[in-house]
Amino acid sequence: MKHIVIASLILSSSNFAFGMIKTSANLSPDAGQMEFLAAAAYASSSVKFSDTGAKSDLTGYVLPVGFYYGVNQNDSFGLTLGYISTETKSAQAGFSDTTSKNKGFNDAKIGYKGNYDFMGATFFSSAGTSIPLEKSKVDEVTMERNPSEGRLVPFIEAGLVFPVQSYSLGFGGSYNMALEGNRDYVINSTTTVNVTVKDGSQMSLYVFGEIESDYHPYLKVLYNRYYTEHFEYNGITGTSSSPYATISAEASLRFNMNPNFEIWPTLAYTTVMDKSDMNVSSYDQFIGGVSIRALY
Repeated sequence: MKHIVIASLILSSSNFAFGMIKTSANLSPDAGQMEFLAAAAYASSSVKFSDTGAKSDLTGYVLPVGFYYGVNQNDSFGLTLGYISTETKSAQAGFSDTTSKNKGFNDAKIGYKGNYDFMGATFFSSAGTSIPLEKSKVDEVTMERNPSEGRLVPFIEAGLVFPVQSYSLGFGGSYNMALEGNRDYVINSTTTVNVTVKDGSQMSLYVFGEIESDYHPYLKVLYNRYYTEHFEYNGITGTSSSPYATISAEASLRFNMNPNFEIWPTLAYTTVMDKSDMNVSSYDQFIGGVSIRALY
């Protein structure tokens, strides 16, 4: 399974400049502060294909970290990265079971985050780009690949959060625009094919709410749309992934240990919107994790 959205689900918190609405959806350090974010997340997913009856089960973990510096009360710049290790076991009647692995460092992301008062609400935004730390590689012999996209992926996000009595409501959207890049496919011990990879962008829309209490109960519903990824090799073109859409629900609690340190558990569930897009009869993904946030 190519897309496992973990870092964005786990790395979320609060503690804003004076006047900003505090929720778990839009985090930002104060002027002159350094913000450190870290998480440990475990993922488990199961997919059953409708035409062949084949089943694919994924398990693994992600360890994302992030650093941001507040240049003023509204704006900050920083870097996020992480390590991922997953294993997918596939089984189909009449065929031998297979195991594939996806492990290595995610592409680093450098970017901007901002929070601004807007007519009694808070407007939040972010923008930047991912930068591959290594070449994208798929080994067909060992059934291993790395998480690198092998190309730049600029991203932009914007949303609005506003107070309603004892809770806050908000909405937002984001777009990741995958640029052209390259990927190596190891066919056998003597043959490695380098292909050009294009497209494969992602669009997200979401709504969220948080109750103002000691534990800040938070709920977010997220729609993700993944677009077709194409490849080219020696004049031959094809698709390396098909378009599909998912819907996710994320719930968390946030514990303020002191004014500069927070810890919170998060649970998330994802399923596919239209099973015919992926030719599956079932698609279930669960993610659980614990995050911390420290300000210096």
